[in-house]
Amino acid sequence: MDEKKSILIVDDDESICRTLMLILKKKNYEIETVGTGFKAIERVKERFFNITLLDIKLPDIQGIELIKPLKEIHPDMEVIIITAHASLETAISALNEGSSAYITKPFNMERVFVKIKNVLEKQKLIADKQRAEEEAKKAKEKYETLIKNIPEVIFSALPDETGSITFVSNRWKDWTGYSPEDCYNDPEAWLKAIHPKDRKKTLKDYTEALKKKKEYILEYRVVHKNTRKIIHVREHGVPIKNEKGNIIRIDGVGINITKRKKAEGKVVKTRQKYLEAFNRENFYKKLIIHEMNNILQNILSSTELCSMYLDKPKKLQQLGEFLNIIRDQVLKGEKLISNARGLSKLEESKTSIHPIEVCKVLKSSISFIKRAYQSNNIYISIEPPNKKFFISANELLQDVFENILINAIKYNDSHSVECLIIITKIEKKRKKYVKIEFMDNGIGIMDSLKKKIFKGGYRKDNNINGMGLGLSLVEKIIENYNGQIWVEDKVNGNYSKGCNFILLIPEVE
Repeated sequence: MDEKKSILIVDDDESICRTLMLILKKKNYEIETVGTGFKAIERVKERFFNITLLDIKLPDIQGIELIKPLKEIHPDMEVIIITAHASLETAISALNEGSSAYITKPFNMERVFVKIKNVLEKQKLIADKQRAEEEAKKAKEKYETLIKNIPEVIFSALPDETGSITFVSNRWKDWTGYSPEDCYNDPEAWLKAIHPKDRKKTLKDYTEALKKKKEYILEYRVVHKNTRKIIHVREHGVPIKNEKGNIIRIDGVGINITKRKKAEGKVVKTRQKYLEAFNRENFYKKLIIHEMNNILQNILSSTELCSMYLDKPKKLQQLGEFLNIIRDQVLKGEKLISNARGLSKLEESKTSIHPIEVCKVLKSSISFIKRAYQSNNIYISIEPPNKKFFISANELLQDVFENILINAIKYNDSHSVECLIIITKIEKKRKKYVKIEFMDNGIGIMDSLKKKIFKGGYRKDNNINGMGLGLSLVEKIIENYNGQIWVEDKVNGNYSKGCNFILLIPEVE
């Protein structure tokens, strides 16, 4: 139910005040009356009124002279002047002082109602616009915070001979000493940061990639302009094309591979460790390039559409939809960064394993999922709901649960998402485990793909595109717990009825 709108009538004629009050109350307005300018100021200081109906002639002050001090107290309050002698000069003077409209005596109540309705609609439109601008500002600030915290360099550049930078994250300044503003003002800032011995080859490889109009990977060294510190960079760029197939910009990411390069200069400890490092870097590339590029584009497009609709009151619903898109993309970015950080912690996670209570972490994960996907009908239950199960794990366990639940939501075309989590204890090869099953009602996974979804390089299977990024991290974490993970059909022999993700994690008694 709409909030009742309040109106203050300022007129020294008690009969007029009484008449207006009786009529407007029947229209469900909250009405108060005062007879002088002084009392009007005192009353407005005490509370907010949506509208003040202000007589132009008062015993202690001219009504027009009262508009400004009233608006200074409550800028959002609308003022309508009441006058017995309307003139163009009066109207202009009232509007210049901040009045929204004026009405004349004797009153035509139908016109009075229309004036009041129009002023309230204007007031609501201004408030909605301010709220939308504030939400857009918050979303932009959150997005900028996410970009600042990413350990890699995110950039956009023009497809010209020097790779003129149009956007770069602050990490570039940490590496090179060149701020984003330095790069925007100097078309050759990127080349200047590259080591002189690498500059010619890097520019040649970049130019050839532009001619082929395909994504590219470059490796080069950058030199900090102040400290002269050298960092090895692996740059992955993706050309963005227009409808005619012409490149309009390059979007990409730069990864600090200095440690890897130093390791290559030393004796390689084992072939397996080298392959793991390579796979980890490859996983990072997919995680950020394929997903963050889409997030940035969606946020940029939605922000531009918000700007187009801010002054169009009939488009407020669409404005809300665009703000929801921005919010969803920011949450998606948060999860991507969480996954990336989780991957970087895998090496140390073996030494940080300790007893953890399963249901406590599950409930925290479910709470996060429901906040992040408020527009979905999500029903998640745990069986048994309150029994305590302790396993050998660490803080990355929440990433495991959240990634599995997110997949249950993303790959689900049902009206509502349902997931039953069943926890039991089992013994396998004389070892005790806690078995956790996530049974969803999603689109399911064909038998030929059940193992591929946990591997980083399966993206050519378009019907499960995107699922493996989070699940690759999940498998690595579970392996570090000396556990197992696999997926079965929820209904045996019919994959289309949903999935059952099964985890076995060592029990702590």
